[in-house]
Amino acid sequence: MVNLYGAPHNHDRMLGSERGTLIKRPQYGERWIGYFKGKSKKKVICRELTENGKTYPALGTFYGHVRQLDIARVLESYLETDQLSIVVRILRLKGSVLAARLAEVQRVDRGLRADERHIREQAVA
Repeated sequence: MVNLYGAPHNHDRMLGSERGTLIKRPQYGERWIGYFKGKSKKKVICRELTENGKTYPALGTFYGHVRQLDIARVLESYLETDQLSIVVRILRLKGSVLAARLAEVQRVDRGLRADERHIREQAVA
């Protein structure tokens, strides 16, 4: 998302000084990686991450990411703030502090998008 004001996004501040620092704590990061340890087939992992292909990435794209990085690094990339909803869904973290903070980040993000739309409309008018 474009930051029109030059300041860090509120959602970045809410999750820690660096993007994703909250999720990388052992309580979530290790649990996330551990969840996939027994799953050896990339296709199965991709289906779970994408809700059976309903969301990005497509299976071929996922395979490309795995070839480029490796499966561990691909899974770690889901620990970033823009992928937290997937982590919360798969680990069933509803009601957790993380889920609450994610909901707040999403609320702030919607507000920022509305502000940006308003600014663009005013600039064009």
